[in-house]
Amino acid sequence: MPATTDSAAFVPFGIGGMSGGNFDYSRCAFTAGSACTIDPTVFANASSPAFATCTTTKMHVRNYTAVPTIPLTVTLYKNGASTGLSCTVGATPAATCTSTTAVALLPTDDIALHMSTTNVGGFTSGGSAIEGTAISAVHCE
Repeated sequence: MPATTDSAAFVPFGIGGMSGGNFDYSRCAFTAGSACTIDPTVFANASSPAFATCTTTKMHVRNYTAVPTIPLTVTLYKNGASTGLSCTVGATPAATCTSTTAVALLPTDDIALHMSTTNVGGFTSGGSAIEGTAISAVHCE
């Protein structure tokens, strides 16, 4: 998870792990600096091309955050703006949600996931990073 007291970050598609894995914001305080080369609050730092023309039919999110589990909302962003395809999971281990908002995508569109939480400490608890993973899948046909 992004280790910050802020409550939102953009994450790219295809990430294998967020805490100690392939995409770890644990040294980022949401400002670019000597210990952090990206600002995860900026859409362009996490976006990638859609690669094909398609229409989303659903999003599924599962919450595997732990110590403590925190509520999460994941939203698909296209070209820097929210698409309305969003899913919110509660602060319960393995909580899931499914959303079915249709969003048309073109290969010229840049997309990213926006993850946010209402947790008082953002993505931290007692000053430490919240461990675990959030799994999100967007179905496009």
